[in-house]
Amino acid sequence: TPTRTSPVLRGVWVLEKLLGQRIPPPPPNVAALPSDSANKPPRNLREELEAHRSQAGCIDCHQKIDPIGFGLENFDAIGRYRESYGEAPIDSIGILPDGNSFNGPVELKRYLIDHRSDDFVRNVSEHLFVFALGRKLGPHDEPSIDAICRSLADHNFEAIRLIEEIVFSFPFQYHTDNPLDSI
Repeated sequence: TPTRTSPVLRGVWVLEKLLGQRIPPPPPNVAALPSDSANKPPRNLREELEAHRSQAGCIDCHQKIDPIGFGLENFDAIGRYRESYGEAPIDSIGILPDGNSFNGPVELKRYLIDHRSDDFVRNVSEHLFVFALGRKLGPHDEPSIDAICRSLADHNFEAIRLIEEIVFSFPFQYHTDNPLDSI
C-alpha cells in the first residue's frame, strides 16, 4: 500500500520468495482491513491484523504470514529504515512458522543463514534462473539448479558465482521456448 506497510505482503514474500513455501490466494469473499475512521478509536496495525486474523476464513494463513511481516516493520511503506512510528516505538518481533522468533531484519537474516540457508539458496537460484530463462522451470532444469546450488556452497555463496553458473548452464546457453527443441 502507498501509505502504510503491509506485514501480510511482506510475510508472503518471505515465505514464498525466500523459503519456497506456497501460500494460497485469499478466498474471494474475504474482507479487507477496515480503514481508520473517526467513529472508532485508532488501532495500530498489529491490532487491525489480529482482528482480521480472528475471522474463521483468515486464521489458517494469517497466523503463518502476519508474524513474519511484523518482523520487517522497521521499514516504512517505501523501504526507509525507522525505529518508531510517530512517537510509538516499532515492535519488530516476528515469529516464523517453526516457532522461532526474531527481532527485526538483522535477526531474520541470521535465522535464514543459520537454519534455512539451503532453502534460501535454492529459492533465490530458482527465481534468478526463471528470470534469466524467461520461462518457468521444468523437471529437466533440476540438474542445473542442483549444480548451481552445489557450486554456490563450494564458493561461499558469492552472488557473482550464482550469475556465472546460470549464464554457463546448459538451459541458458541453449535457451529455447520449447525445451524439447534443444534435444
